[in-house]
This record gives sequence, structure tokens and C-alpha cells, in this order.
Amino acid sequence: MLRDLRFGIRILRRHRSYAVAAVAVMALGVGATTAVFSVLRGVLITPLPYRDPSRLVLFRADLPSVARQAALTSIEFAALRERSDLFEDVAAAAESDGSLTSPDDMAPMNAVAISDSTIAV
Repeated sequence: MLRDLRFGIRILRRHRSYAVAAVAVMALGVGATTAVFSVLRGVLITPLPYRDPSRLVLFRADLPSVARQAALTSIEFAALRERSDLFEDVAAAAESDGSLTSPDDMAPMNAVAISDSTIAV
């Protein structure tokens, strides 16, 4: 095995462009694998950062006649939050259209504003 290793090093010294290409391809492969695993780990493997995620409830109101308005007013949200006999905690999220800009480009995106109680426990 030592002879094979020496032979490989000798060939790579002779063909430096091949060695650079091989190292670049290996680096890209390791980087891509790490990125994909990081995303999968964060989305699929790691549990939700809440004490009991099976007890989470989502209320959503789709109002087709009203475009981009809150389904609950801030007064209604505060009243719901005060009713501790209904839920342990209440959080709000509001979606809106936005744009992500850089010095050279602009891309449309969706933005979500969340209340302070949405932070994981």
C-alpha cells in the first residue's frame, strides 16, 4: 500500500492540473454534502424547539374577500392571549410580500412578522 501511495504522489506531482482539479472536485463534493445534511438535519431530524410539539395548534383564517388584512385585530389577539384557560400561550404571525435586494439585483420574497411569544421554549 505504501508503494501505491508513493506512486500516486509521484503522478500528482507530474500532472499538477489534474491534482488541482481532483482537490477542487473533492472540496465541492464535501461542501455540497455538508450543506445538504445541514438543511435536512435542521428541517427533518431535529425536533421542534417546543416542550410538547404535538400540542401546537394553528388557527388560520383565509378571507378571500379581503386581501392582506389580519384575520384578528390586535384587541382580539390580546383578549385571546388573556384567556389562560384556553391555551398555555398564544402567538401571532402575519405574512406579507417583500423583496430581497442587493447592490446588483432584487428578488421577490415572502416575509413573516411574528410576535415575541413565538420564540422557542
